[in-house]
Amino acid sequence: MSPRVSVVMPAYNHRRFVGQAIASVLDQSFRDFELLVVDDGSTDGTPNVIRQFQDVRLMLEVFPANRGAVVAENTAIRSSRGEYIAILNSDDYFLPGKLETQVNFLDANPAVAAVFSGSLAASTNAAPRSRGSLNSRLAPASSSRGWSGSASFSSSAIFFAIRR
Repeated sequence: MSPRVSVVMPAYNHRRFVGQAIASVLDQSFRDFELLVVDDGSTDGTPNVIRQFQDVRLMLEVFPANRGAVVAENTAIRSSRGEYIAILNSDDYFLPGKLETQVNFLDANPAVAAVFSGSLAASTNAAPRSRGSLNSRLAPASSSRGWSGSASFSSSAIFFAIRR
């Protein structure tokens, strides 16, 4: 049986951050997901950190050489099986309840194809700061173009419906 959500994570040389990113997905209240991580030829040991997680929902593909973030992300998307896709960069993390909130919203609003929000920027030396509204923005299912350039957002804030 296919999971409701596919979380796709391109990774490249984020050994310091990828563990927190993965944990933020595995700790979600919504549990019906797969996590597809594609390592883009990291040279800093990122795949070793990823392999420490023992969860059947986590799948890892490692490229032997760097091919670019878009190739890694598209590889994960092509392998995805979920009705919904959430994108998470390997140096970002999901806040608690993100998947549950967005699945519930898209389930209740079939005319909406994607939701995205602002994000919090965090670093090792500073408290998180807001980048845009954390309230969701919507993209109508009938719109195949135009919405992605209409607002500023992090790719890790995107959650969209595939409607397979």
